[in-house]
This record gives sequence, C-alpha cells and structure tokens, in this order.
Amino acid sequence: TDNEIEIYTYPTIVGFKSSVFTDADASDTVYMSDSATLSATAADNPQIGKLQRVLNGYAFVQLVTSQICTGA
Repeated sequence: TDNEIEIYTYPTIVGFKSSVFTDADASDTVYMSDSATLSATAADNPQIGKLQRVLNGYAFVQLVTSQICTGA
C-alpha cells in the first residue's frame, strides 16, 4: 500500500486541543513537549509557532519554521 503523510508549514494556522493557553496568551511563542502536548516553555521543546487564538478548548497556532532547542 501507499503510505501518505500530510505536512503543514508556515504560515498555516492549525488548531490543537489544549488547556495550556488562554486567549489572553495570544501572540505567545508555542512549543511542543511531545506529539500531543503544547508548552509555553522552551526548555527542551521545539518551537512550533505563535498563538493566534484560543477557542472551545483549541489553541490555534500559526506555524513557523521549526527551531530545535539544543536539549530537544
């Protein structure tokens, strides 16, 4: 069978189910600590974008070119 992957890149806005952010955090940098968890801290997490909006339990993130932190 053929395997397909779908890739989203800058400047796409993607909604992630998350309770980490509120709408007051709009324009904050968003990191991802694992495949399903957004984070507000760089630490060892790759940067994925800027928070645009939080609505109905989803954080809408405008993707940027990924930056991998040295510890990630």
